[in-house]
Formats: sequence, C-alpha cells, structure tokens
Amino acid sequence: MGYNKQKITLGNEFDERKIMYYLGIDLGGTNIAGGVVDENCKIVKKGSVPTKAEREADEIIADMAKLCKDLVADCSLTVDDIEYAGIATPGTANRDTGIIVYANNLPFMNYPIAQKLSQMSGVKHVMIENDANAAAKAEAVAGAAKGADFSVMITLGTGVGIFAAAGSFSTVRYTRDSTSPEPSSVIWLLRRTVVPAHADATAVGNPTVPPPVL
Repeated sequence: MGYNKQKITLGNEFDERKIMYYLGIDLGGTNIAGGVVDENCKIVKKGSVPTKAEREADEIIADMAKLCKDLVADCSLTVDDIEYAGIATPGTANRDTGIIVYANNLPFMNYPIAQKLSQMSGVKHVMIENDANAAAKAEAVAGAAKGADFSVMITLGTGVGIFAAAGSFSTVRYTRDSTSPEPSSVIWLLRRTVVPAHADATAVGNPTVPPPVL
C-alpha cells in the first residue's frame, strides 16, 4: 500500500487514518536537498543532488522533480500521498504566486517555480518561501528555537541570509514581509557586497579572500 496508517483511539473504538506526508526542498546554489517529512515533523527520507547552477532554470527544476519522485518512491509512497511540497529558495520569493522574482546565485528571474515543479513531479500543491524565512520558521516550529519567544536565524550557504522569527507553532510571524530584500537596507547591502565574499560557505577557510574594508 502506498502509505502508512495508524490507529487512533476514540473512546473504546479504534479508527484508522492516513498519516500525512510532505516534501521539503532546499534550493541552494550548490546543492538541492530534499526530504519526506511526516505530520510530526519527523524526516522519513532525505537526499540531495548537485544544482549545477550554470544550467537553464527548467533543467534545474527537472532534477529537483526527479529527486522528489525518487524520495517518495523510496518511502513506498506515491505523489498522491504527498499533501504538499514546500520549496525554500534564495532571493525574493513571492509566496502568493509561487514565483521566484529574483535569485542572485541562480538563473531564476520571475520564474514560476511552484507551477513548474508541480507539472514535472506530479505533486499537486507546491508552495515557496525565501530560504532564510523557511529556516527561521522551521527552527521556531520544530527545531532548536522551539518554545522560544524570539529567535534569529543566520543562514550560511552559497549566500548569506539573516532573519528573525517570533512566536509559537500557531503564531510564528516574521520581522519583514516576503517580498522585502532583507530586514534592512544595510543588511541587504552587506549581503550583496561584503558579506558573500567573506562569510559564505565558499569563502570559509579561504586564505585568498582579503579582509573587508568598511
């Protein structure tokens, strides 16, 4: 059978219900990471493929779709068992339209990534979020910041992101909206100029990168 069932107690009776499964995808400049997660925020299966960011956007998403389908199959599930997929993407992500407006390290400009992944993978519902936003919310909901009143997330990857989240599982909120470049113009400037050259994952431990001049 393509999904697991669990028994829940209703008084003296037992009822069987379908466990909900979700796909989480992290679109990075170096790798695409994905995982199947159950309704209890437990990672059931995870994997990754190289992004190869020099390619066309459709080629990158085709590999993302294949990763999704492979992960689902490895769990003995089908895409019909996936409630929805969520993509954490760098840059400016429009959550309402599912479009990447701009991504600094990737060939996405006004690209309908949610629609494309849905078409290529068969997953009916796909949502997107800026990667730093998504990381902040994930830690607030199910990670290191669970139960905290306020938390700050600094993402260190091919690029650098800074984000803050406040609240509990049901009230997580952000310090800026989904279309704003960064929490402030100063942080946005640092991200676009000084910070990526000196603090991202590709520069860590690289003695050829000179110190910043501010």
